[in-house]
Amino acid sequence: MKKVLIEKVRELMDILDSQHLVIPCSEFDEALVAMKELNPDVIVFTEKAFNLEPLEVCRAIREKYSLVVPIIVVLNFYSLLELSQLKVLGARTLVKPFSKEELNQLIYEVTTPPKVLPVVEKIALHKEELKEVVRQQVKSELKILMKQILEGIEKYA
Repeated sequence: MKKVLIEKVRELMDILDSQHLVIPCSEFDEALVAMKELNPDVIVFTEKAFNLEPLEVCRAIREKYSLVVPIIVVLNFYSLLELSQLKVLGARTLVKPFSKEELNQLIYEVTTPPKVLPVVEKIALHKEELKEVVRQQVKSELKILMKQILEGIEKYA
């Protein structure tokens, strides 16, 4: 069960499904206290949250609480926000209208650790072979480099 700290607005409270522990907050100071005490897995708020600009809310969360907790900002379709600035602060966005499934899927995505890439798994299986290939490559590169140094010494000395 994921702990979801949300802005206390009906559009969010009604749509989250029962698989989440919902922590509603109506004031930003209340939300900061709840973040510290309850350690949410994700924070969700709307563009009009706490009578602050979304960028202010994101910056405050990053400065006062956590650099890594996922943040989802719910935006109106015609939002004038600079989305790139939200991305820099590590926030994901969800544009209205959206379904319950879309919100829950996004919560799942941002709270689920990434899987190990197949390439990394293959490298782990063939670690010794890879080490030998790297050693041979380094030796080859060093030979070329040493040859260039010797040629430079002979030419300019």
